[in-house]
Amino acid sequence: MTTQEQPSANQRPSISEYANQMARAHVDEELGDIAVYLSCEGDEVRLIEVAEHAPKSEDPLPFHFAAQPERQLYYPVVILLVNADAWNESVDKSELLPDGWQIDEFVRFDGSDAS
Repeated sequence: MTTQEQPSANQRPSISEYANQMARAHVDEELGDIAVYLSCEGDEVRLIEVAEHAPKSEDPLPFHFAAQPERQLYYPVVILLVNADAWNESVDKSELLPDGWQIDEFVRFDGSDAS
């Protein structure tokens, strides 16, 4: 993303634009294979990161990050790190999600910045 595409301090991106920016950042920072699923239902961004290096757990814990607009963190973000083997072996992916999350609200990030 170029400097011209970055919102100014007074310009907040839409939640779907921000979700795509967050997904892109996580894909770009990760070493190895990673799949990112995103949801921006409601007032928070939710990311599921499926990575080989993630610890294998039947009950992955989400990481919560509060919005901090002064640091260009415009919306609250919750990230769930899921082991790739656990994800691929799971018939019902919803079993890996925190309470209140629905698998059908997520879309796989395809690498584009389209909202």
